[in-house]
Amino acid sequence: MKIKLPFSSYFNCGKTLFVMCMIMLFSASIIAQNTLIASEDFEGANFITTLNDTGLAANNGPNKWIINNQYNGGGVYPNTIAQDSTFGGFITFPNGHYLHIHDSVAAANSGIANTNYNPLSASDRLAVVDEFCTLGFSDVTVAYYYLCMGDTNNAFGQVYYSINNGAWVPFPGAVYRNTYKWKYTELIDPIFDNQSSVRIGFRWTNNSTASTLKPSFAVDDIRIVGNFDNSLVGITIDTLQLVPVCQNFNFLAFFNLTNPLCGSGFYEVELSNAAGNFNNPTSLGIYQLNNLFTSQGLFLNIPATTPPGNCYRIRIVRLDVTPNVISTVSDCFEVLLCPNTITTLQPVMLSNPSDTICVGSVIDVPFYSTGVYTNNTYVAQLSDSAGNFPVNPNVLGTFPNSDTYDPALGSLPGTVSGLLNPIFHPIPPGCNYYIRVISINPPAIGSLYGPFCIRNCDIETNNQQDIKACITTTTGYDTTAVVDVNTFDSVAVYAPNNLFQMQLLSSMSFAVVNTGGIGSINATGDTIMPINIPNLSGLGALGLQPGLYYARIIATNSSTGWNSLGTLIRVIIGAPADVPLGVYTYSPTNFTGFIPTSDTTICLGSAVYFTFLPSNPASDYVWTLNNQNNWSTDQFTGVLFNQTGNFYMSVVETNFGCVGPGSDTAHIIVIGPPSVAVSGPGQVCVGDTATFNGILQNNTYYNWSTNSNGQIIDTLNNFTNVYFPNTGTVPVIMSAVNDCGTANGVKNVIVRPLPLVDAGNDTIVCPGVPLELTSDPFNSGYSYNWMEIDSTVANTQTAVVFPTSDTYYVIQATSYPAIGCKEQDTIFVSLRDAGPSRTIDSTICAGDNIRLNAGSGTSFNWSNGFNGQILETTEPGVYVVTYFTSANACANVDTFIVQNKFCEEPLPDSLYTPNIFTINGDGVNDKFTIFNENYKTLEVIIFNRWGQKVGYWNGIDGGWDGNQINTLQPCPDGVYFYIGEAQSKNNVDPVKIHGTVTLMRR
Repeated sequence: MKIKLPFSSYFNCGKTLFVMCMIMLFSASIIAQNTLIASEDFEGANFITTLNDTGLAANNGPNKWIINNQYNGGGVYPNTIAQDSTFGGFITFPNGHYLHIHDSVAAANSGIANTNYNPLSASDRLAVVDEFCTLGFSDVTVAYYYLCMGDTNNAFGQVYYSINNGAWVPFPGAVYRNTYKWKYTELIDPIFDNQSSVRIGFRWTNNSTASTLKPSFAVDDIRIVGNFDNSLVGITIDTLQLVPVCQNFNFLAFFNLTNPLCGSGFYEVELSNAAGNFNNPTSLGIYQLNNLFTSQGLFLNIPATTPPGNCYRIRIVRLDVTPNVISTVSDCFEVLLCPNTITTLQPVMLSNPSDTICVGSVIDVPFYSTGVYTNNTYVAQLSDSAGNFPVNPNVLGTFPNSDTYDPALGSLPGTVSGLLNPIFHPIPPGCNYYIRVISINPPAIGSLYGPFCIRNCDIETNNQQDIKACITTTTGYDTTAVVDVNTFDSVAVYAPNNLFQMQLLSSMSFAVVNTGGIGSINATGDTIMPINIPNLSGLGALGLQPGLYYARIIATNSSTGWNSLGTLIRVIIGAPADVPLGVYTYSPTNFTGFIPTSDTTICLGSAVYFTFLPSNPASDYVWTLNNQNNWSTDQFTGVLFNQTGNFYMSVVETNFGCVGPGSDTAHIIVIGPPSVAVSGPGQVCVGDTATFNGILQNNTYYNWSTNSNGQIIDTLNNFTNVYFPNTGTVPVIMSAVNDCGTANGVKNVIVRPLPLVDAGNDTIVCPGVPLELTSDPFNSGYSYNWMEIDSTVANTQTAVVFPTSDTYYVIQATSYPAIGCKEQDTIFVSLRDAGPSRTIDSTICAGDNIRLNAGSGTSFNWSNGFNGQILETTEPGVYVVTYFTSANACANVDTFIVQNKFCEEPLPDSLYTPNIFTINGDGVNDKFTIFNENYKTLEVIIFNRWGQKVGYWNGIDGGWDGNQINTLQPCPDGVYFYIGEAQSKNNVDPVKIHGTVTLMRR
């Protein structure tokens, strides 16, 4: 919806820095009503900062403030660091225009005007941001980016402030030096709050030294925001005047503001029902008023549709603050049903009693009216020749219209136009005629005008048809007019030298303004008269201008000289502007001229005031807003935009019925509050710190907050980092403030708990004994990872390990795979001392029986499955027995190697068996092999200390790689046993071999 603004009260809103004289009407959900008071990014055509001011600094030296977009030092000075190099956040227009100190001599001589200074020349310079008003605001914050190197003792930047044009005061701690990248900062001090004038000054000072050339002082993206304090915006209705009031009549309302405030505001006046209830109020208009004036007055109109009642009240709502501020309520006043009255006024063609109007002439009957009219038609009626109005009097004309033409409301008279024709009754000549104007709905009979005279004329002008002409500065209008004589009789005779001429009379005074200038013909009877209406310059030569004229044909030589004037018609000459009108905007509260308008971007809830040039007071103008073709007919019209989108405003001139070429089109782009989409993770793990950001927008200030389950670590303009110490749902709130108001975006972040994981208590195990590791409690939604040092042991909740030394095992559990919440625990496993181990060699002859005695102990477990102390066997081989000799001790491990008698023969010299091999990938001794020279076959079996077969090969070139023969898993470090048989090349009896070998992997 777009609202037409009444022009009741406008005042100067004062000069501010991009100040929000017109603030948004509606905003998103507000946590604190932050408002952008002022903003400067130095990208506008007219920069508002006062450079090199003398109010504080000595204003001397060649190093001066400047605004430009230069960053290159030209090889003479260091380059200004790019604006995308910051300590955090982003500058709105990277490498655009900015405020900075430069060496003006270097700029003049070589065009070097980036951020630099000449340390050899002392300088003291001040740049002042134009004053801004903070009345009604608290928590005022001045934010900006700055860059300042200089020299620690001799060159530095400093920030000052001045309140109400008082002395300049340095802001505590705002002294800048050695800042090599752009840095975002905020200045907050209660001294800025609720002040009519605040100024901020940036000062640069350098002594004369031989310091190294460095960048000087630079500033960009200035934002000044505050929280509007609604307690300061009270409104009290004082008095009402001109009450009781009739429907469709005006009254005065006076009210007071609690405090003077900055700029202007939008105030809507609401009317209650007849019982003083505001459940469904009626709007009496929205008004833009200057907030600096605490006493205000409005001229208000009671709508015509308001039912009569004795306890109407009004209240005033300020719309441009959130929440809206509602005034006190007025005393009851009465709305009256006043009678409808019509006052018939004198038609201008009857203003000269000696110039009697003819039957068949045009007549325009003016009137005033009061009251309320609905679906109405005004009717002008003529009495009979005796001054009486019969039941169906002659109708002069009708005017379908429901408007009220009340001079008390500033209205001009209405007019019913028509012809003096005998529609229902004859109109004989006479001097006792009256006219009146009546209304149809509601029926009302107007006052009488009269008496006046009517006569029959010999000449009828142009068959009672008006002449309408549209002309321009270059073109006129040609037509003809019919001359009809002896209309009522055949008495009049016209001499051969007679001229029929078109005579024009003023529509204001009925005085003759031209005779024969636009038409004349020599004739003695009925004829056709050529009519020529010249262009604008020619019209002026005739002493005429565009407008409405009454016209009649007159005769210069008639036998009835008293009857030489014909019936009246209208000659309407229109001359709209030849070229399209220019559409302009202006400020009614701080008028600085009319601004040509094409594309303009404004904020939701802002008002734009339009006019056009050139303007012709005799023309009618109709504004079109998008598809609303009759938006306004005022030369100066205001539109309050409370919808976003694209709007097109244009105007068309109509000058006495002639339509002009239209106008330029003003394109108004209405945008809402800043975009507040917050980007960042939707879920995090407890204890995480995450980064969130909003879209960087021009002239926008950002404020971040959260609840007690989150902690804002730092804020860098449109970025923030948040720490999440507790589980739950945590809102990360970005409040963005710009010229279009305040909006808040919320990112609800789910903080997930870490997984529960417990590796168990530290434990002690015996070497080589398998240990089962388990994490409690089990959760099917977790993924697990057991690790020893940096190697993964298992990817399950439970892992079986064979510790060979004291070591730590780490269990890591991961929950919520999308974000990977991880927790871990550690268990330390230490080894007991191993029990004693023996290797016992025995020989038997083939078929003999041998008894292998493990000795005293318990829990005997032989490698072939026997569980007793003494194992009897007739088979050669390696027999391993484990047993315990005491409680809580590690197992004893004995190894019995049983061989046949021939095994006692010495190992042939041609066989060489190593006792150690190392698997470390160096290509040397990475396998266990038996070297031979005179043997053609070789078969070897490898056993671990428990008698389990772990390795085997058959072939003179074979060997063992240290892996399990079945699973191919790596065998741990340790001592292993082997037995084998070799066949010599000369086919003598096979040789039996056995022994031990040590495996080392590291």
